[in-house]
Amino acid sequence: MNGDIVPTECIKALTINIAYYDHYKPEKDTDTIIVLAESPIYTPEDEIIPAHSFKKELLPGYDGPVAFTRQLNCLTYGEHEAMVGPLEDIMQAVKNTAGTTQFWKLMATIAGVNPGKVLKTGNPNIKNGVLWRVPTLPT
Repeated sequence: MNGDIVPTECIKALTINIAYYDHYKPEKDTDTIIVLAESPIYTPEDEIIPAHSFKKELLPGYDGPVAFTRQLNCLTYGEHEAMVGPLEDIMQAVKNTAGTTQFWKLMATIAGVNPGKVLKTGNPNIKNGVLWRVPTLPT
């Protein structure tokens, strides 16, 4: 890395990521498939604010974490329209969070679903996009 300092995750982001891991952890005594996928994971602490949290009204009954991190199973990662705050403020504050479409295409293929449903071009309705993701994550 030629002496460059590599940023590390802050405690706040680590705590949120652990909450996501715990929420989506498979039940014991169930068949489990482990999918290893790259994740951009590093979340600057200034991006972890209430305005970037998930709009729970999109998924009534959802009882998982809502805080934003650049974690693949964070429902607002790559889904700015699913965030609580005003979209124009979000777009300025959260840079380069297009999401990881390769991961969602892989999950769709494993789930036997048309991978086009995970892309905004194929499924522009944010509620449908988020609703599709939740069943693909273990609960």
